[in-house]
Amino acid sequence: MKRCYNFKSLFVGCNLLVIFALAGCQSTPKQAAESKYIPELANLPPLALKFAETPQKRAYLLDHQRALNKRNLYLTIGGNLDFIQGKCPIDVVAHRGQVDQPENSPNAFIYAALSNFDGAETDVMLTRDGYWVVMHDPETGRTVARVDGKRYRVSKMKAKDWATLRLRDKNGDLTNQRAPFVDDVLKAWRDSAGLMQPINIELKSDASVTEMYHLDQMVRSYLAPSQYFYSSMNMDALVKMREVNPYIYLGYAWDADSESIAILKRDMRKAAASDASYRAHRYDIERAMGYESRYRSRQASKKYSAVTVRQKLGTNSGLHVDIRNFVRHPSIYQRAKAAGLKRVATYTINGTDYHQQQLVALKRMGRQLPDEAIMDTSKYQICSQLAPSLIKDAPQQSDSIYNPGKLVDQLPNDADFSRLVDQVDYVLSGSYITISGKIKRLHAARTHSKPKAKVKPVAIKQPSVPVVAEDETFDVLLAPVEITLPVKQ
Repeated sequence: MKRCYNFKSLFVGCNLLVIFALAGCQSTPKQAAESKYIPELANLPPLALKFAETPQKRAYLLDHQRALNKRNLYLTIGGNLDFIQGKCPIDVVAHRGQVDQPENSPNAFIYAALSNFDGAETDVMLTRDGYWVVMHDPETGRTVARVDGKRYRVSKMKAKDWATLRLRDKNGDLTNQRAPFVDDVLKAWRDSAGLMQPINIELKSDASVTEMYHLDQMVRSYLAPSQYFYSSMNMDALVKMREVNPYIYLGYAWDADSESIAILKRDMRKAAASDASYRAHRYDIERAMGYESRYRSRQASKKYSAVTVRQKLGTNSGLHVDIRNFVRHPSIYQRAKAAGLKRVATYTINGTDYHQQQLVALKRMGRQLPDEAIMDTSKYQICSQLAPSLIKDAPQQSDSIYNPGKLVDQLPNDADFSRLVDQVDYVLSGSYITISGKIKRLHAARTHSKPKAKVKPVAIKQPSVPVVAEDETFDVLLAPVEITLPVKQ
């Protein structure tokens, strides 16, 4: 058999281990536990990936996990990295489930739980005949659709129509997965989440007290009290839920900041001008946004103060605010706590990169961080930026025998260890990707280039030029080529 030592293909194979292991675990868990388990990884946390399909893959995974272990990291069953020891400064909640899965799908919540997120957030609304479904947009088309292209407004649908819809994947293609009812997601969370991993159920419909009661009874039948809570931008909905359940935590969500909305609209117009796939869905997205705007206008949506939230919902409640508001008004956190509110959470409509940048900036300035952040990223991504000390220094000498382990040993502490496949080409050229997404040069001692012969410097007066940052400089590998063009007579 021909052996392949292609650097990048080895990392792809390692990532596939997660898929193979999950498939094996879900189909034949007893067999996986008996014949595919790696005893040497027993010391890792319960959610660590500890099994693989073949002896070769088990050896490969063992080497990879050991290398990560030295850096205080491990690969989870859900496919993300997490920390062995230490605590993140904030709780990280998976926005509509794990970001690489179909939005608000049962699989998105299974993977979020198995990736050890501190919680997850989902959206629920009512059909015309009183069935609770999992959906963010008021109309179908973006995340769920029918094969024949027929579209619905969820509030005017019946359950039988909802059952004909299919989920879209991240590329916008229809899958074979049925659009979920609320109990589908509750079952997924019950079977995969821990007792201290709550799912945030955002109420999107203006339901009656009776309909709220039926929802809460359904949730209680699946989850423990510590495994769920409710939130909404509609205070009336939360007041009704408080009447139904006097003890559950309720999060009142402020509308997005007006500047955030303006930036989102601007970005949408830019995307529409350059992205053909976006143009195909622009009408549906803008129609949905317009509907939400009209709905909020009719409901006289407000940003109630912390004191008002406390008066209406009690102490077991909190504020969920746009990160832009949180940064702009430093007293939000103190006012919420002074009013006796339990939690302050942040979200954004301007992309996870912006959310992360703002949180890191707050940390750098010594400002108060929120209690939790609802994000479209992994827990490792943000926590390693907020607490760099969670990543341990690389060993002096690597004992890894496979390329993933060697690369983990070689990369600096601020590298993105979740993107080993992408790191390959950069490392071979003497660079690496940082956890914040920047490109930096590897330390000279860690490059594999041969030492250059010493050349006596020649004193040449240089013109005044701007200084170029070190991570933006690159070596010139080839001598310049002189080209002479003929002069036209």
